[in-house]
Amino acid sequence: SKIAERIDPKFLVNKLNKLFSEFDKIIEKHGLEKIKTIGDAYLAVAGLGVGSKTNPIKCVSAALEIQNLMLKAKEEPLIENNDENWTIRIGIHTGEVITGILGTKRIAYDIFGNTVNIAERMEANCEPDKVNVSEDTYNCINIFYECTNRGEIATKNTGDINMFFVNSVRNPFKEKNNFLFN
Repeated sequence: SKIAERIDPKFLVNKLNKLFSEFDKIIEKHGLEKIKTIGDAYLAVAGLGVGSKTNPIKCVSAALEIQNLMLKAKEEPLIENNDENWTIRIGIHTGEVITGILGTKRIAYDIFGNTVNIAERMEANCEPDKVNVSEDTYNCINIFYECTNRGEIATKNTGDINMFFVNSVRNPFKEKNNFLFN
């Protein structure tokens, strides 16, 4: 939003289109579904209509790939002769949603429910260039990813939520107590 205040809108939309097109490729690769963009925000989900224990893993895998893409994008300034560049905050929560179309004007497919609200709180309370997940998501992914517990964080309208930063994919051969060696 701060960048948008100082950049020509056409230039900004062109840059966002290039980034979101790359996000689309990553989302498709991991079997997720893009729901919509909202300004400079991008909303995607895994497993609509198909409950699977791998959905949170797919989301985190895609998130880490997007995070890596954005870190590489920082190597080139957004505007020449300026060190300002994009930052990204990624929030993930696991749970049920309702899908559908509301109203009769400008019809758009969307998702609804507390899961969407908590995912938004994960993003809003994330630090720049990090992937922030809820405890529900953490419980689904923690054997595959190294995470840092951030503790309970106060959130707007939803109270305190236990949050975790996803740091990296676990290397099963580095772990002492790995199930492969038990």
